[in-house]
Amino acid sequence: MTSKAAAPENAFYNIGPIIYLAAMANLFVGALGAAVFGLYNIALAPHFLAGYVMGIANIYLLLRLSQRLNRLSPQKAGSYMLRNYYIRFFVSACVLAVLIYMGISPWALVAGIAASITTTTTIIIIKAREGLKDA
Repeated sequence: MTSKAAAPENAFYNIGPIIYLAAMANLFVGALGAAVFGLYNIALAPHFLAGYVMGIANIYLLLRLSQRLNRLSPQKAGSYMLRNYYIRFFVSACVLAVLIYMGISPWALVAGIAASITTTTTIIIIKAREGLKDA
């Protein structure tokens, strides 16, 4: 007779549905933002989407980092987090510089990055508050 193991007391154990909800919300907000930029100036819609994709990539890397940190000892977690932050920051800065050099509007890029981060953060906060109400 096999029994299911109890779910670990871990904040990231049941994060899948939250990520799915954040992904769906980000698809909607990304399309809406591109449409708004497209109405203002059709040439800016891809610029907004480039920033949006960059913001989503950063959020994805942060979520992966948080899951990895959860498995490390506290001594290793600090240095791993710091190293990961500097690498992600350097890569993001280089990508931004290349995109701006290629003629992508910096304002549309920043708007896309901010929209993706705001959308994901809002979804995570809402789901966390719902979880606190259930507890």
